[in-house]
Amino acid sequence: MSSPIPNDIFQTALAELGILPQDIAVVRSVPFPQAQVHLQGLKVKAKKAYKMLALDLHPDRTGGDPVKAEKFQLLTEVLDTFERFKIEPPAPIVARVFFPPIKFYPVPVPRSSETMRSQNVASYIANMLPRGV
Repeated sequence: MSSPIPNDIFQTALAELGILPQDIAVVRSVPFPQAQVHLQGLKVKAKKAYKMLALDLHPDRTGGDPVKAEKFQLLTEVLDTFERFKIEPPAPIVARVFFPPIKFYPVPVPRSSETMRSQNVASYIANMLPRGV
């Protein structure tokens, strides 16, 4: 490929291959998976049309006609460019998750071990003494 093909010439050549601007608009308007399938179908359609046109335009079959040879070369470049088209998957959407603030509730503080031990000893002694003393 020598230089980029102007857009209007590219559109005209694609139309000769059976790909209309409406077809491209459909690819752009549908969701990603369907767009991939539709674009692949358009590529197959363009390749079939190219093979039919190549029979009429190939320099070996036309006897070296420069106009048809130039048109054949243009269609070859357009088909190569069209076959390299890709549809990129959409970027993943990163969701920001909001977590509400954590509420801290007062937790009962356990008594110290010294306080617990003294209460246990006092209740033990009280239980050992006779009840009326």
